[in-house]
Amino acid sequence: KLPFKEATITYQLTGMETGQEILYVRKHGAEMATYHSSSTTVLGMTTKTSTVEIMTPDWVYSFDLEEQTGSKSINPQKLMIEEFNKLSNAEKKNVVKNAETMGQSVINGMQGTIEQNAAKYLGYSCDRVSMMGTTVFSIHDSSIPLYTESSMMGFNIKSEATKLDKGSVADKYFAFPEGIVPQPNPEADQMAHSMAQQTIEMLKDPQAHAQSGQGGGVFIGAVAHHGK
Repeated sequence: KLPFKEATITYQLTGMETGQEILYVRKHGAEMATYHSSSTTVLGMTTKTSTVEIMTPDWVYSFDLEEQTGSKSINPQKLMIEEFNKLSNAEKKNVVKNAETMGQSVINGMQGTIEQNAAKYLGYSCDRVSMMGTTVFSIHDSSIPLYTESSMMGFNIKSEATKLDKGSVADKYFAFPEGIVPQPNPEADQMAHSMAQQTIEMLKDPQAHAQSGQGGGVFIGAVAHHGK
């Protein structure tokens, strides 16, 4: 759970991409809605982006307001939790331990670094993760970033939280944009199911999984965070 039940976080976007993003949080982070509006200029050409993403414990809904399209997919974290809860208590402890170890190894392998409680933004202690030209400060032990800066191939992008309001969040921010019906994607959902199963199997016994030559591991961070 986040250190607040409800919140509205406003981000300022600067650099190659300019604009604003607003994150609405409910139920300690179980429900989140992100409204993104920006312009990106590359080689003199400007592209406008206007999107809405609504995440519930069961679904992730994505809307493109420029194209007037929408999609829905099963929340990957739900699938991970379902697979995780099938394990015995001993297996759960082993999976969480392996997830934390492997997550650190992946970051180290990419010459990245992790520092807990590295700085404070808007009064909240934040963990810093730096990897592949990107540095992110997230509220301690959570996935909520308050500052992100990326510099790759001469392109710089910065997202900084400028305001965090812990007041109640209206239902209207979690309603679908008018006139857009999100379309399901059964193939993507089935792939997510398979990935969740493979990831849990890998984390139960990483060495045996590596010898089998199978993939997986996309949701390692989610397992580690859920285990806490």
